[in-house]
Formats: sequence, structure tokens, C-alpha cells
Amino acid sequence: MFATWKRRYRHPGIYLYRTRRHMKPGTEWGYAGKSRNLELRGDCHEGRCTRHPGCAGGKPWSDLVVKRHALELPWWLGFDWITLSLETALILATRPRYNIQKNARWNKAPIGLQLAQRRARETSPSTQDIWQSYSLAYALIKWAGAVTILIGGVGWWFTR
Repeated sequence: MFATWKRRYRHPGIYLYRTRRHMKPGTEWGYAGKSRNLELRGDCHEGRCTRHPGCAGGKPWSDLVVKRHALELPWWLGFDWITLSLETALILATRPRYNIQKNARWNKAPIGLQLAQRRARETSPSTQDIWQSYSLAYALIKWAGAVTILIGGVGWWFTR
């Protein structure tokens, strides 16, 4: 009995995904959750799971994943009341975009919107490249403007 229970709670913990923004430059906290088996849950979210037929293709936001952070707990802290409390605290602290429940964020994305955004990303895969090149050009223009203003201010100071 004890060995079965210990095996069930072998790798409990909480996890947090950092994702790219949908067709915009930058990253944001994407999804937070808890699991009794962190490795299996990561495979299910990212579409690598062959154990469950519902995991095929992963979550609608899985193509945006940049990094996955996980905190593995000892087996004796794998009770639901502990992991649920930690998950709730993590969601309230980071306010991930793709968490629907327990999230106070005003612009969270419900599942229908997530699926529509995934279809849009799949039909125009070069959009992220366009935004990345745009952000580089935008940064160069901002720096050039700041340098121009700085040189103008220094020139004004010396010629007054």
C-alpha cells in the first residue's frame, strides 16, 4: 500500500512556462500548473506524449514555448492541498496569459481565442520573423533618435 502511494506521488511539483507573445515581440508568462509527474505533464503540454490520445499536438500555446521552469517537490509534499496552494500562489504572482482559472489578469486568453491564435500562427509562420526584424529596426531608430537629441542638447549647451 505505502509503495503504491509513494510511486503515485513520485515526482510532484509546480511548473511555469515562459512563452513568446502572439505575433508581437517579447515574452510573457504563458502557463502555470501543478502535477504529480512533472516530466509526463511537460510532454503532454508540448505534444510529445504518446500515453494519452488527447495530448496529440500539445496545447494551443505550445508552439510559443521559450522555457519551462519546474520546482520538483519531495514525494511527501505531493498532496493536493499542498500543490494546489503552491499553484494558486504561483498563478497569483505571475498572472500567466493562458491560465483561465484562478487568474486575475484582465486580458487572459480563453481556449477559443487560443485555438484561433494558433491557426493564425500556422497560416502565416513568417509573422514572428517579421516582428523580430521590426523590433530590431525599431530599436535602431530609437537609439538613433536618442543620440540625435543628445548631440543637439550638447551642441545647444556649447553654443548658447
